[in-house]
This record gives sequence, C-alpha cells and structure tokens, in this order.
Amino acid sequence: MVGDAAAARLGWSAAKVSRIETARTFPSVADVEDLMALYEAAPGVRQEVFGLYRDAGRRRWYDEYRGVLAAPALEVLDREAEAERAWVWEPQVIPALLRTHDYARLVMRGMHAIEPVAETTVARRLEALKARQAYLLDGSRPFTLAAVVHVSALRRSLGDARVLRDQLCHLAEMSRSEQVRLRVLAQESPHPMTAGPFVHLRFPDLPAVVYLEEILGTRLVSDAGQVRGYERAFDHLCAVALDEADSRLLIRDLAGGGRRP
Repeated sequence: MVGDAAAARLGWSAAKVSRIETARTFPSVADVEDLMALYEAAPGVRQEVFGLYRDAGRRRWYDEYRGVLAAPALEVLDREAEAERAWVWEPQVIPALLRTHDYARLVMRGMHAIEPVAETTVARRLEALKARQAYLLDGSRPFTLAAVVHVSALRRSLGDARVLRDQLCHLAEMSRSEQVRLRVLAQESPHPMTAGPFVHLRFPDLPAVVYLEEILGTRLVSDAGQVRGYERAFDHLCAVALDEADSRLLIRDLAGGGRRP
C-alpha cells in the first residue's frame, strides 16, 4: 500500500505519512497502533515493531535502568508511561507504586529463590521503582491509580514488623493523594477471583490492556472481551471492598497494632 492510500485509510494527510516514512516526524504510540492495524501485522511483527519503537529515540524515565530490568518489565513500563489510569488488584502484597523502599526490598528478596540477583541489581531496581513512582505520582501528569488490596497483604510482615508498620503509615498517607484511590477488601468480603494480581491500563487513544502478574513475569491480555471481563471483576471488587475513608481508617488501625478485620 502506497503512502497516499495509507493516509486516506487512516484519515491522515499524505504529508504526515511522508514525514513518518522519512523520519522527519516521530510517530506516537497511537500512530504505530493504527499502522499495525491497517497493515494487519501479525503478533510477532507487532512485538518487534514496538520493540524498535521503544528504542527509536524517545528517552524514557527508565532508559538508564534497562540493564537491570527484564524485557517483560520494560514492556509494562512502556505501556504504563502512556496510560492515563491504572486499576490494580493485589491480594498478597502492597502494589508496587505504593511501596516504601524497605518494603520493596523485602519483596524483591522474597523473589530471590526464583530469580537470584546480585545485591547491586536489587539496589538499581529499587532506584528504578523510586523513579517510576515519582514519574507517575508526583502530580505532574494526568495519571490516576485505583487499587484494591486484600487485607491479608496489610498484615503480611515479610519478616520485618517495623518495615510493615512504616509501609502502612506510608500507604495511609498516599491514600490522601488526589491521584490515588485505595480500597481494602476485608477478609469476609466475597470477591470474584482466586487468581493472582492484575493491572488494567487505560489510555487516552488506545484500547485498554491487562497485565497478569505471574510467578515468572507478566503476561499481556489485549483481547477486548477478556479485558472487559477484568473490568467487570475490578468493578465488583470496588463494590464489595471498604470505601476509601474506611480503608484509610483500617490501614491506620493496623499500623498502630490493631486487629480489626
């Protein structure tokens, strides 16, 4: 398909196509998605193209950490950087964007039996997490995090009660941010899944996707029907969880040593 025909099909000007073809204009993620759909690119081709796109010139906050982050993690970060909202279900630990440095270190060390890494790598990954949190939640960009956390995650010390207490205090403080919507699922609340955690990302101009956090990494779900299923599941979780105010009270109570449900 020649450039003029592609422009007509996409509703673009021929000049825009020409500028992209001759590298005078850097395309957006939406532009690349549109082109892949137009040319009916196979999944493997799409993955390769987006890999090239990531490395083609735009500097991302995580570029300096590429050497210590796995490829699936980089894909998540690339998508996340374009998102306007994340929905997170976390049944076992505190969501990554809301972790303290010490708590995140314990989580990473807990993965050592599965993925042994050097202490220097752990340190760099902790730096990357701090940069990620700042990029998304410092108030400088239109990004919202909505998270539902099972109460058992708030009680799991990971071997250090002081670290958990500090984490809960931080969590209560973060729940006051205009960018954060946090709810706690109480022990007795019914919920729709026994599967592991997931992250639903919504974009301004692209279809939503879901990432499933599995023991050896992450898996992308882009099928529209399956994504809608996760949206319904998250809506139900929000409906049966404590509201934001009661969730904050519970977190503070647990930070002080309380045993409320």
